[in-house]
Amino acid sequence: MKKILSVVDFLNENENENSQELLNNSSNKIAFDLVFDYAFKPLIENSIPITIRRSRSFFKIIKLIGPNIYFETSNGNSAEDYKISKNTIKSMYEKGENDIVLSSGNKGYYDGVLKFLQDKALELSGGKESTDDLKIEPKNKQIGEVKENPFKQAICVIGDSGAGKSVTTTKILEHDGHNFNFIIPTSTTTGLLSQFSPKNHEYVPSVLGEMIIESAENPSELYTAVFDECHKSNVIEMINDELLQCISTKRNNGLRFISLDRNTIDLYKNEAQEIPLRIDRYNIYLPDNFGFIFISSKTKVIANNEDFFNRVDIIILTQEDRNINTSQELINKILKDEKNKLKSDYDV
Repeated sequence: MKKILSVVDFLNENENENSQELLNNSSNKIAFDLVFDYAFKPLIENSIPITIRRSRSFFKIIKLIGPNIYFETSNGNSAEDYKISKNTIKSMYEKGENDIVLSSGNKGYYDGVLKFLQDKALELSGGKESTDDLKIEPKNKQIGEVKENPFKQAICVIGDSGAGKSVTTTKILEHDGHNFNFIIPTSTTTGLLSQFSPKNHEYVPSVLGEMIIESAENPSELYTAVFDECHKSNVIEMINDELLQCISTKRNNGLRFISLDRNTIDLYKNEAQEIPLRIDRYNIYLPDNFGFIFISSKTKVIANNEDFFNRVDIIILTQEDRNINTSQELINKILKDEKNKLKSDYDV
């Protein structure tokens, strides 16, 4: 079993003459330099990359050179400009929050490293027999009331090209505070729940999979996967193959699940040990705060895809609907009796 060094063990091993000064700094936290050396010890001493969670995915810290921390993305990409500042991380750590990098594309990496260091500080404090000199207050995650996603019963937004379907959907999701991603499978997409990483030579959770994992971690937040260009044959085929059991609340007694093969489910079983993601045999059950929106400009393709058409609610948008701002306003446009007529109009 991997040994977690206590403060005493770690300081004794490193024979740090300034150990007490490092512990008793003015902020009543374990000093940044001590936590940093402890957290990145495998990388510093043995060049072993450190894996860190970044919101919906993972990344690796691969090099520490001077004031820079170099990382590799979840897709295995790395470059000389893939780096964050050690001094900036230090400032965040000492303040206890990221109030510095708020809009940069690197924000998630800063947040991930900061959380990683805070967790390591807690490990150190927990390993010390006496904590009189250590006053680290863990930021306990406040899990509020579980939010039910209004798109738990999936919708398919259809309309002519140029009607503003994607723009309107984005506006609504931003207005109502959803965490969302637009997903457009391509010919290189391995699957909707797993993706092969050429650099790492292994399968990793897909964008959709990472969203599901994060939604289970944060039940009081809303997560919505938006599948665009659903008129393409490869997109429809993948949805039919992998998602039919998780897009409707009107079947399986309202339970929504995704069935995976033996190898793919293992990617999620590891995650489920740390978070409340329900897995039963080879099925992943989606949290109530997770929803789906599908977008297509080809009504005929959707109407003639019977399995998919019968499971989703249909909404038709036109340019006149660009003033819609909320999820409820969008849901109010769900076709009822007109849905059957739409199907008959396009029967082949």
